[in-house]
Amino acid sequence: MLYFDDAFGDFRDWVVSRGKAVYYSAKDNPDTLISEVDFGEGDYYSFEGLECIAWDVFEKETGVNIFDYIDLPIEYNVDIVFDWEEDDDESMQVICPQLYAYFEE
Repeated sequence: MLYFDDAFGDFRDWVVSRGKAVYYSAKDNPDTLISEVDFGEGDYYSFEGLECIAWDVFEKETGVNIFDYIDLPIEYNVDIVFDWEEDDDESMQVICPQLYAYFEE
């Protein structure tokens, strides 16, 4: 079981914030995110706290804290299988050649 860290969640939220088309394109081919590089803050692609909007709206509309309503640990335990190795640049380059080239500069 992998407990993803805040950086992963914040990056995921940034991708979601770019819209449905960007999300589904990136899900199918992560290298499509090259079209979004101008929308990051400097070299940081994050939208910390995006999920809090949904939590706040849920509580405003229902009067119930979402975590009292559902049985979901805050750690979001999920099994994730990566097609790349964090310490192996070549494995990441295979999956996202355009992004790799852009950020390697």
